[in-house]
Amino acid sequence: MKKHYKSLTWASYDLPRTLEETGVLDKNKLPGFHYRDDALKLWQIIKEYITDILNIYYHSDKDVEKVSLSLLSILLVGALVKCLLLLQSGK
Repeated sequence: MKKHYKSLTWASYDLPRTLEETGVLDKNKLPGFHYRDDALKLWQIIKEYITDILNIYYHSDKDVEKVSLSLLSILLVGALVKCLLLLQSGK
C-alpha cells in the first residue's frame, strides 16, 4: 500500500482518465460494468456540485490568483515566524 501511495498523482484521482487508461471506459467494449457506470454518474454529480460552489466565490482566473497570492503570503509569514522562533530558542 505504501509503495502504491507514493506513486499517486493528481491524475490518479481523475476517474474518467483512470478508466480510459485501464481500458474500461468504453461501454461498447465492456457492457454492463456497473462500477464504471455508477462511478461516472457520481463523478459527474460531484463535479457539477463543486463547480457550482466554486463559481459562487470565484468569477474569473484573477479571483483565484488573488486567493493564491493571499495564501502564499500567509504561508510565507508563518514560515518566517517559525524561523524566527527557532532562532530565538537556539535550535
